[in-house]
Amino acid sequence: MGAAGLTGAEHAWMQRVPFEAFLQKRASPGGRVDQPGTLLIWRSTDGPSQHAAVTLGGGWAFYKPSQSWMTPRQVLPVHTITQRFRTRGHHLSRFTLSSLPVVRRLTPDADFTFRVASGATG
Repeated sequence: MGAAGLTGAEHAWMQRVPFEAFLQKRASPGGRVDQPGTLLIWRSTDGPSQHAAVTLGGGWAFYKPSQSWMTPRQVLPVHTITQRFRTRGHHLSRFTLSSLPVVRRLTPDADFTFRVASGATG
């Protein structure tokens, strides 16, 4: 939800009820993985969301692989994320954000570091 522009969400431990309310208010079913702003949501067979990621466009997505605070947020190819979270009894659904946040353009002089985990070594 923080990646979708909801102020303060990046500092909160997000639970299912507020997440589902966010989906109802700020997203609609469907979406394309090659476009920015598609939420990828894995659900268990009984319906609750289990994991989520958001596409950035160009085949990339942003996600946090676990709920622990120390786990880094990552940018990976969509295909890598969808393969990592293939779990028996879970299915993948897509939602499109109704509006995208304004993102500051990354430059070599930026005051922060942006790391892309591509799985490559060396």
